[in-house]
Amino acid sequence: MKKIFEKIFKNQDVSDFTLMLNRQEIEKTSQDEIIRASVKKYRKQYILILLLIIFFEAVMIIRGLIFFDFTKMRRILYMACYVALLVFSAVSLVFMILSYKKNEITRGHIKLVYSYCIFLTIWLAVISFLDVYGGHTPIVFMTVVMGTGALAFIYPSLYIIIVAPISVFLLWFISKYGDGTVSSSGYPINFLVFIIFTFFIVFRQFNQNKLDYVVMKKLEQLSYHDQLTGLKNRYALHQFLDNFDDVFYFGMFDFDDFKIINDTHGHDYGDNALCKVASLLEENFNGWAFRYGGDEFVVISTEREDEIIRRCQLINKNLKELYPDVDVQLSGGFYFPKSKDETYEDYLKYADRALYQSKIQGKNRFNFYKE
Repeated sequence: MKKIFEKIFKNQDVSDFTLMLNRQEIEKTSQDEIIRASVKKYRKQYILILLLIIFFEAVMIIRGLIFFDFTKMRRILYMACYVALLVFSAVSLVFMILSYKKNEITRGHIKLVYSYCIFLTIWLAVISFLDVYGGHTPIVFMTVVMGTGALAFIYPSLYIIIVAPISVFLLWFISKYGDGTVSSSGYPINFLVFIIFTFFIVFRQFNQNKLDYVVMKKLEQLSYHDQLTGLKNRYALHQFLDNFDDVFYFGMFDFDDFKIINDTHGHDYGDNALCKVASLLEENFNGWAFRYGGDEFVVISTEREDEIIRRCQLINKNLKELYPDVDVQLSGGFYFPKSKDETYEDYLKYADRALYQSKIQGKNRFNFYKE
């Protein structure tokens, strides 16, 4: 059955933008990544849903304590189900709130999501068996199966492995223990059609969620990264500084005589040199390197001045080894912000002044702005 659904949904209609995506890029996206992104995006809503479930289960437990006849095993099983769902939901709520405060989704949170969805599916099946045995319809099973499927939290094949045998067993249970209404020939057929359409919805929603996630990931990459060098761009630099609380040096680099390199050796050669420089900056400044534009780069460093100079000189030494016949070298300027009142424009202005001093001193130099 899994192969049938996959074949049906293999060639979904996609927008022109999604045609830019490599199919391998879509296929290698794991369900864990999708869950992590979904939980992070809708965490507040999930917390609210868990609170509602806890509230309703508490109401059902209180109602059961008042009205249930606990000499009947069916009523005891009902109460056990209510308590189990209340406890599991409360534990899930605690983990969700902690993840919200720490702003992180760990592997443990993902396992909890899987476990909760599986538990909820089995829980609703038990409740439905008890309902059918008491002469009611398995509406709880149908409602929650559809709801869980719409969330598409569980990988479709796993979802079907869980739901399909439960559904078959429930149909048999309906025919044996249901009253005239739910055991008539029409009801099982409608129930079966409902389950099959739910499987279609699960596969479609899962594939759409994966496609949406990959598209958003691609858009984020295009928005935050320079396409030539792979470094984060100017917009990403703004975001980084807005969320960076440590003391730091703001550094600016540019090539010495980059126009001459382009004019003499061609733009492909120049692009290659830009990529090599980007890689060296990323490697030597802990990944805090950004392409500002053209042949200009920005780095953020929390090291001392002497260590910064050492790393800059190492970069130029590596460039000399990579390009022995061409003078591919960098100059740089650094500024140490004095107060939190200073802005990005201040960092840029003073680092640029220090860079200018390096240029007029003969290039291949690195200066720190001093008032």
